[in-house]
Amino acid sequence: MAIVQISRIQIRRGLQQDLPQLASAEMGWSLDSQRLFIGNGLTTEGAPTSGVTEILTQNSNIITLLGLYTYQGAAAGYTVVTGPDSSHPITRSFQSKLDDTVSVRDFGAVGNGIADDTVAIQRALTQIYSPTYNDGIPLVRRTIYFPAGTYLTSSTILIPPYASLRGDGRQNTIITSANVSAPIFQTTDSQFNGSGSTKSRDILIEHMGLQQTGVASAITSSILTLDSTRAARLVNVSFRGNTTVGATTNNLVYITDSITSARSITFEMCSFSYAGSGVNIVVQGSGISAVRIDNCAFDYLSNVGYFVSNTVNGITTLNNYYGNVTTIRSLGINGNLTSLGGSFINSTPAGLILGKQQVGTTNIVSIPAGNAVNLTQLSVGAGSFDYQLDDGTNFRFGTFKYTNTGSAITFEDDYTETGSVLNANLFANATGNLSCSVSSTATIKYNLKQYIS
Repeated sequence: MAIVQISRIQIRRGLQQDLPQLASAEMGWSLDSQRLFIGNGLTTEGAPTSGVTEILTQNSNIITLLGLYTYQGAAAGYTVVTGPDSSHPITRSFQSKLDDTVSVRDFGAVGNGIADDTVAIQRALTQIYSPTYNDGIPLVRRTIYFPAGTYLTSSTILIPPYASLRGDGRQNTIITSANVSAPIFQTTDSQFNGSGSTKSRDILIEHMGLQQTGVASAITSSILTLDSTRAARLVNVSFRGNTTVGATTNNLVYITDSITSARSITFEMCSFSYAGSGVNIVVQGSGISAVRIDNCAFDYLSNVGYFVSNTVNGITTLNNYYGNVTTIRSLGINGNLTSLGGSFINSTPAGLILGKQQVGTTNIVSIPAGNAVNLTQLSVGAGSFDYQLDDGTNFRFGTFKYTNTGSAITFEDDYTETGSVLNANLFANATGNLSCSVSSTATIKYNLKQYIS
């Protein structure tokens, strides 16, 4: 029987820094970096270049070996010219190309709903919006991407100026916290400690959900705190508490100005829910102006949708939906609310609000013969509405004016009729219920104007 013996092959080995010029086809092993090289040979032997070539192993840095990157735009069907002409394309390293984007997972976040990702997320924010460079060098900043997943946090994550955070959707990227006494996110200055020369500004948070999972009865903090923030925009973000209607909790979003004035804060396509008897959005401070809430949804709240203190200068709402919300708003402002559109759980449109005057949309109600129909609840204060009442042939046009003290109501109905008398009666009882009755089936169209609290 033949005996086959495999002989030991010895190649050069040593530290990476001591790697010599290897002879043609001679191999060298770097002990410290665990990388393998082979000598190119000499150009006089026919080698295109002298030196060494790395042989790929599991420890090779493949990014540095890929060469240069040039955008080609192949999907467009032609070669894109990136430089001054087709012979001089712009080239970049692959590392530079990959560094155009950054993910929290690049800093250790897992997003599996089990591991605590607080430190990793904060590390990403601190490094990408470095205190050393934050005030003057925008080159280091990137939008931080949160891939779909559930990111568990245990303490407040500070968001510095110029931060841009983006997820995969408010039902796909979820950031949760069971810490009932601290926000998930809170804005801060450029030094992350209150001493930075640049205060909170130019913040963008979009396409993610923020959720409180702590014990409902113990919650004392908001989910998001925007303190002394200027130019913040939140798009397609859900704010969800952990309470059923009636449970005790605090607000979901808190906007304040403890350091400097705050302004230009916008919520677009956001949802606010399960805050129990708390408040979804609290705007409270002496130097806050220009807050907008557009195309948002408020639901499962037995208290107030949004609260605005007396010193806030300007809040605008547009086309919002109010579901299971006992009171839409609590306003202390002096004529600075502008609200257009919006609807409630019963699909009743809110109309237009300027300051504290509400001009409702036109309502059309059918009134059966002989039965009084409740049209609406008149707010405490004074108001009026113009109306048209008709049975298809005969018409009554009028203006109904009222004053409601909360315990008593006075009203007058000034009208003109054409054709036969409709025997109509518009009246309001002591609690402010407005009703209408007719002797024959008719339709009433009316537009309510009133002052709101």
